[in-house]
Amino acid sequence: MKHFLNLMKLAMIAIVCFTFVSCEDEEPTVPQSDAKEILSFVFADLDPAVTASISGTDITATVPFGTDLTALAPTVTISSKATVSPESGTAQDFSSAVTYTVTAEDGTTVDYTVSVSAEAGSDEKVITEFVFAELDPSVTATIEGTAITAEVPYGTDLTALIPTVTISALASVSPESGVAQDFSSDVTYTVTAQDGSTTAYTVTVTEGAKPGLDVQAKWELVNRTSSRPSWFTANNDADIAIGAESVYAVNNRDKLRILDRATGVEKDSEKFLKQSKTGLSGIYANIVDAHVDEGGNILACTGTLNNGTFYVFRWNDESAEQEIILESTVEKRIDNFTVTGDTDGDAYIYAASNGGNIIYKWKVTGGTVNATAEQIVVADIASFGSAPGISVLSNDANSDIIVNGNSINPTLIGSDGTVKGSISTELMTGFSSDIIYFELKTNKVLVSINTPNSETQELVFFDVTEGFDKAEKATTISFDDDTTESQNLNATGGLSFEKNTDGTVTVYGLITNNGVGAYTVDLAN
Repeated sequence: MKHFLNLMKLAMIAIVCFTFVSCEDEEPTVPQSDAKEILSFVFADLDPAVTASISGTDITATVPFGTDLTALAPTVTISSKATVSPESGTAQDFSSAVTYTVTAEDGTTVDYTVSVSAEAGSDEKVITEFVFAELDPSVTATIEGTAITAEVPYGTDLTALIPTVTISALASVSPESGVAQDFSSDVTYTVTAQDGSTTAYTVTVTEGAKPGLDVQAKWELVNRTSSRPSWFTANNDADIAIGAESVYAVNNRDKLRILDRATGVEKDSEKFLKQSKTGLSGIYANIVDAHVDEGGNILACTGTLNNGTFYVFRWNDESAEQEIILESTVEKRIDNFTVTGDTDGDAYIYAASNGGNIIYKWKVTGGTVNATAEQIVVADIASFGSAPGISVLSNDANSDIIVNGNSINPTLIGSDGTVKGSISTELMTGFSSDIIYFELKTNKVLVSINTPNSETQELVFFDVTEGFDKAEKATTISFDDDTTESQNLNATGGLSFEKNTDGTVTVYGLITNNGVGAYTVDLAN
């Protein structure tokens, strides 16, 4: 029994010890967090990023104009151990207020109302400048209210002008800047502001008045100034040509005098280019006309009778030997010729028949002249008259041709012989001989030697920009001094021209019995 009681005591002591140890290991209870705050609300994907304002449970943000409110993904920073719904980084439709619920660790919640609005767009919609920058010089339009006006130089193609349009910041314009438009009638430009409002501008472009011609003497050696060269002969000095080195004047119908380009003075009275072909006599031995081709070759032709042989001579330079490049039998007499292209390569040689209505045209291919001429018959003209001059508008095989003579005023003729227009007798009376045609910037110019009466010898400048039938007489330059010595009963002479690097043209003229001169032609301001 005593043993049993001892065992019971030991058991009770063990239970008490176990209970004491267990009580020492137990942890105290920690309360859960009730923090549930939105600390920041940022639209980080916008440029620049937008951080919302938080006031209590109201969150507001203003995003740039044009931002799509229906798919914004905010970055939401919240209290530690809390959660938020909708989750941070998830796109939401903020076109109306969105509720974000933050749940604390202890399960309590707070609702935040998020309101997002877009900035108001700019209402600026002004055209501040309207410039045709590609024109030379550029043209800046005048802007008065919603009316834009511009005057462009004469000859400008209104159907394909490209404006540079400067507008308000954040606005757009239609048609777009830098796009070609047809301004032959008014064009409407609509400027749309950022906020969608619009302003319409009416653009009116007009072509300026056609400029006149300004003709200034470069040098003159003529009767009017009592400076006609001493080498002039009676009735036998007939033409002039301009080359790279010199001016060449047909003198005494047997040679080319070599003149200084800058002064017109003969370079060397003992040096000239002379017709040297043997076996020719009479008119066939004469030199009646001269030209310099595009290759710099110096050309001259002889006179020709009906059913006679027409010769064209060539000197490659002032020291070269004379060669014959064309020998062709023609039905009608020829007194003048012209050439387009380079006779060492490809070219055409033209001549108009004296007393007939035939234009002769020889083709040069690879330096070889086809001696059989194409004949262009001008059926609407009975006769060009005597000493007809001829000029060609271009090197094109089907170029228009200009012919005049003592029976007709300068007349524009198609490559098929069709008459396209002529200078009226109101603008030119009497006889005319040589002619030249050239384009001067926006204008087209015709120059002719005119003898309205036996005492008057002049160069006449016509503006034919709008056609021969609408030609305007620009100016005349007299060579004569009203004396018997100035008379030019044959109304002969010659013209040549060269285009200068500054856009001007220099015209060289020789009038039989009256002298030589050089004149710079430009458009008048």
